[in-house]
Amino acid sequence: MNCSDTEEKFYRSKLNSRHVHETATNTKEREKMYLEGGIHFITTRILVVDLLKNRIPIEMITGIFVLRAHTVIESCQEAFALRLYRQRNRDGFVKAFCNSAESFTFGYGHVERVINNLYVNELFVWPRFQQLIQVTLKKYEPVIVEFHIKMTPKMTSIQTYILEIMNYLVKEVKRINPNIDMQEVTVENCVTKKFHKILQLQLDTVWHQLSQQTKMLISELKTLRSLMITTIYHDCISLYATVQRYRKTEYAMNCSGWVLLDAAEQMFETAKRRVFNADDEFDPEWGAKWQSLSDILRVEIPNDIKLNAEQRKNKSAVVLILCQDNKTCYQLSQFLMMGAERLLLNMALKNDVKVVKMSKNYQKIEVTKGIEIKIHGSDAKPSADEGTSSTAQLNDPDELQGEEIEEDPLDAYQDSYIMTMTLDGAAEQDLDVSTQMETGVFSQIPPTEREECVAKPIVCIQTFKSNTNDSLSLETTLRDLDPQYVVMFHCNVTAIRQLEVHEARLRRNEEDRMKVFFLLHAETIEEQSYLTNLRREKQAFEHLIETKR
Repeated sequence: MNCSDTEEKFYRSKLNSRHVHETATNTKEREKMYLEGGIHFITTRILVVDLLKNRIPIEMITGIFVLRAHTVIESCQEAFALRLYRQRNRDGFVKAFCNSAESFTFGYGHVERVINNLYVNELFVWPRFQQLIQVTLKKYEPVIVEFHIKMTPKMTSIQTYILEIMNYLVKEVKRINPNIDMQEVTVENCVTKKFHKILQLQLDTVWHQLSQQTKMLISELKTLRSLMITTIYHDCISLYATVQRYRKTEYAMNCSGWVLLDAAEQMFETAKRRVFNADDEFDPEWGAKWQSLSDILRVEIPNDIKLNAEQRKNKSAVVLILCQDNKTCYQLSQFLMMGAERLLLNMALKNDVKVVKMSKNYQKIEVTKGIEIKIHGSDAKPSADEGTSSTAQLNDPDELQGEEIEEDPLDAYQDSYIMTMTLDGAAEQDLDVSTQMETGVFSQIPPTEREECVAKPIVCIQTFKSNTNDSLSLETTLRDLDPQYVVMFHCNVTAIRQLEVHEARLRRNEEDRMKVFFLLHAETIEEQSYLTNLRREKQAFEHLIETKR
């Protein structure tokens, strides 16, 4: 009960039994299947109706498994179904599972209420710091290689300016609402992944009491969090195109006034300087992690493959790159296939960034077919190699968003990409990275050829979760591909746990275990957010342990 379609499909494949039944649409067929016994995956709505109509022989139910136990209070239907079940069946069991310990820390008596609604008597807690888990995972832990990457000075400056604005907005929220508990509204929580959930649980009960100005300030905190994520995770073109929308007069007149702060003006200017140099030439800086990713794929991994060639005979190497969102997933695939310069130029043209003149590095770059290079300004002259003239002006943000969706290919923002890597010359450290990109080291595999391509190393770029918010997508990928190398382009505590469990299940020798490359911006919001998530997870388990006592 309470599982998604993808989870149901996964469990069915694991059970692989003739006693597993699908939910029938016809009531008579369902009644017949219930009498046959076996395992039934059923939606909560159908289960409640069938229980009320007495279509299910409740006394004969052996037990019920419930997923996402922390949601039974919010949805109510699961709790109602369990109540109907327990009223007429005292012997059957109820086993509920939850992988979100933090969900039990919000609200008063949340753990006790969930236990009561589930009609269970025992609470089992399995934190990462539990001794048995530590010993089990430590014995088969993967090889970890950490890369602490410094952000560029301009990225660091933008981060500082955004934090300064956030601090101002948080103080304003607390000043306007001195009588309302705003303990969870802090700058530290603003940059965490679950900020919206924290806000919802903290302010839901008093939302109707908040003034319009307070609601505006909270909305702007979310906006600034989005800018922070774009600064750290995405390219400089995306950030510049985004901040341009907040410099418009219409937005300034309808916001709380943060765009008029000195920090905001400096942020806008620095975002521009990441795209244009001192001479106002188009010369965008690379993503801070791109160089390290390129070094790992072209030097570290090829060298390791050659060293272990004898042990891995007749088996192609598989590299899995994990990132946070679909846009980053797409950009990394384009970066590996076309190089940073071409990617950034294409991004600028797609976002209608006004370019007056271009630096030497970008004057002879060929862009993606169908995109025309145009230069603004009456004095600007196109080079003979380009043979093109002026670009379209910056459109309205809403129109621009629509144009981007139309111009991008249908699969532009998939949650995974698979390509092959050519090892010939890939480990040559003296070769310039941008030159390597143009030599076709990486090539995308068409879906029809993916099963046939086994000779070359395979590179798979995937998000932590699929488009359907499937928490099992990474586990499925690890099981199907069994990658020898994993690159954590972004930090994610849940993904790290899944990698540890996957390796522990296989129980391989140390030389055969996967190698994990961990890319992290040291002494930045990314590191702080990661450490905050770890701390909150630990505190959540400590709270559950204390409640259990």
